[in-house]
Amino acid sequence: MAWTAEDCAILLDALAGYDAADPVSVPGPAVTYADSLATPVKGLRVGVLRHIYEHDMPAAPEVLQAMNRAVAVLKSLGCRVEDATLPALQEYNAVGRVIISAEAYALHEATLQTRLSDYSRTFRIRVLSGALIRASEYIAAQRRRTDLIAATAQAFSRFDLLISTPRHGLSADVERAAPGRRLRRPLLTTLANVAAVPSLVVCAGFTASGMPLGLEIIGPAWSDATVLRLGHQFERATGTRDRRPEL
Repeated sequence: MAWTAEDCAILLDALAGYDAADPVSVPGPAVTYADSLATPVKGLRVGVLRHIYEHDMPAAPEVLQAMNRAVAVLKSLGCRVEDATLPALQEYNAVGRVIISAEAYALHEATLQTRLSDYSRTFRIRVLSGALIRASEYIAAQRRRTDLIAATAQAFSRFDLLISTPRHGLSADVERAAPGRRLRRPLLTTLANVAAVPSLVVCAGFTASGMPLGLEIIGPAWSDATVLRLGHQFERATGTRDRRPEL
């Protein structure tokens, strides 16, 4: 949907807002996301979730190098960067996998029973397991999610934003990606989903073979403008969005 953080901000200005006719809509802060991008990021407290990509899910050397370069860029922009700690990545993934599988299956159950072949093999692999999840397991996952949301919120009492890598390995061509591969390993971006907070992935450079490397920026609830602002300033400082893939 977007090539840059600025694109995301423009989209969010068009999409975000309270809708009284929607029972799950809630009032949010009044902010113009695109206009907020130019505000300097100097002084922002940024926590590095180093334990996630060095210990919980050890990343490839090129990913580690990209994260080290990203930290250096943020410091050059005037951010106050320190290491931060959250519960282990595996806890977020265990909770997230139970919830998303159960809810996705419930959403598609009727159609899966009558038009299974209309779904892709990848989707079937990811969703059909939700039929085996018991109510007690779903409730236990929701209870643990409440704990993880609180633990994440506690980290934001010390930091304005958190950063990590969205992938522990290197990107692969779509043709070589195995459908069930992501189910066998923890997914790093699940953390923000389970914690119910906004996050943004921006390009943090490229591998030796030219594949993109990412940086995930995570903020507390309602901090979308700050997340986008840091992403925008990072992209401008690194110039990663000036490079286009050859198609």
